[in-house]
Amino acid sequence: MINPADRAYEDPDEERASTATPTEAELEREAPALPALDRSPPPSPKHDAYAALRHGNYRIYSAGSVISVLGHHMVSTALAWEVYDRTASKLALGWWRESR
Repeated sequence: MINPADRAYEDPDEERASTATPTEAELEREAPALPALDRSPPPSPKHDAYAALRHGNYRIYSAGSVISVLGHHMVSTALAWEVYDRTASKLALGWWRESR
């Protein structure tokens, strides 16, 4: 017989949940169907979604990022056009697109 202290597991406990999955009651408390039962804090009136745009450095960074992405797409389209123009092969265009 195996000594209980030497086992790698413990006896089942019916009072303790076997998983971390929330119960129905916990789910109801987190997302109530009625607004009167909603216990979540109200949204802060001080939150401003555009607060970062008030900083000049962030505006420069975001404008530069947009220009960079647009430039990347323009170069990518121009190169794809050139590959198709030179080869007239959809297969070569597909290979080029997959290699990027």
